[in-house]
Amino acid sequence: MYWIYLTFFILAVLTPLLVTRGHFFLPEEEAEGIVIMLLGMVSFFIYLAKEQTLFRLVRERLSLQKTANTIRRDLSDSYTYIGAMNRKQEIVKELLFELAEATARDSDHCDLWYRKILETVAALSKSEAVSLRFVDTAAGTLLDHYEYGVQGNRPFVGFVPAILLDKDRTFFEHDGCYVVRSPRISDQTAAFLVVTKQVNHFEDEEIFKMLVSEALLFYILSQPVSSVSSSYAHRH
Repeated sequence: MYWIYLTFFILAVLTPLLVTRGHFFLPEEEAEGIVIMLLGMVSFFIYLAKEQTLFRLVRERLSLQKTANTIRRDLSDSYTYIGAMNRKQEIVKELLFELAEATARDSDHCDLWYRKILETVAALSKSEAVSLRFVDTAAGTLLDHYEYGVQGNRPFVGFVPAILLDKDRTFFEHDGCYVVRSPRISDQTAAFLVVTKQVNHFEDEEIFKMLVSEALLFYILSQPVSSVSSSYAHRH
């Protein structure tokens, strides 16, 4: 690009030699001045065009760098999220294996199952208090409940069956807590996990649905056969 400026500079220097007489009623000196001025203007416009191109390239480069930084940050967040989810899945798998092993040894220790589930939920959610509640959806009564945390049942006193059944959703917020409901109802019984709210964004909904479904399965299997049969007869 610089050779263009060099060419115009040489032409400007040689103008007195190239313009030897006047043109169009202009004296020789004025014709030389006009030629030099035109050469200068052309050089200036070429310089402006070059500067604009350079500024555009700089803006594009900055935009590409910004996009690359955003992609790099998103990838880092994705890797962090995937790592956390893998860790949580390992915790859940370990829990389910322990519960299956405990079931094979003794089918009467349901409290152990529920305590393991509540401990896992508390660890995943980083919550100080967790409650597991079983509700009769037909009668609207609380069948049983289990709590984890130093506060016991105190944070969950207001979570009566009417409140839990009022929301026809598997996940909702109420009174500073997250509530996860079992996706299915078995023998007119639904299970609910109530977790005190520690963060504004809840990421473990699907994992908790799996855990509360597992708890409901344990609860139904632990009930006497006669009660399950009577429930089935009542529905039919």
